[in-house]
Amino acid sequence: MLPAALPFAAKMCYIKCKENQGLQPGLFKKHMEGDKFMLLTIVGRKVNLRPSFKELAEKKISKLDKFFHDEATATLTVTVEKNHHKTELTVLDSGIAFRAEQTADDMEEALDLAVDAIIRQIRKNKTRL
Repeated sequence: MLPAALPFAAKMCYIKCKENQGLQPGLFKKHMEGDKFMLLTIVGRKVNLRPSFKELAEKKISKLDKFFHDEATATLTVTVEKNHHKTELTVLDSGIAFRAEQTADDMEEALDLAVDAIIRQIRKNKTRL
């Protein structure tokens, strides 16, 4: 049974953890302890994403938690096109959208480039947050 005082994002994380839909139980625990939490959706187009890549993506995107409120949502889309991987990262928070699209030979490298691009955008527009 869930405590009634939990925020909506924590309840959804708990429900998805229980249904084994990709979110790790550690995220629910992190939110219960009062840490900031960003809801993350990972989509693979034309590719099956490995669990190790999903964990790496959660770890890399958790760097962005310090910049946003608890209601922020992030969407990561990975697409394979011929010999390269394209990563699109979109972060929405309080009516502000940050988006980065990067292409590289490796999925992990494209993810790193996209996260770095988002961090650069945030620093450039830090007064809006």
